[in-house]
Amino acid sequence: MEKITIYGIMLDGGDGSAYLRWYLTEKEAYQVEEAQDAGFAEYCGLDAQTYVDSNIHKEAVKNSKELNEQ
Repeated sequence: MEKITIYGIMLDGGDGSAYLRWYLTEKEAYQVEEAQDAGFAEYCGLDAQTYVDSNIHKEAVKNSKELNEQ
C-alpha cells in the first residue's frame, strides 16, 4: 500500500458542530479555510498520513476536484 499525506481543516457545521474536510494539498485546505465567513483568526489546518484509496483519501480527492472545478 502506498502512503500519502492529506490536509484537513475544521469547518463550521452551522448548528454548533464542526467537522473535518480533507484536501490533497495544504494550499487547497488553506484556500478553503480563508474563504470561510466565520473562520479562525489563523490557519488551523492539519495533516494526516493515510493510504491511497482509503476512505479519507477518496474524500480528499473528491473535495480537491470540486474546489478546482469552481
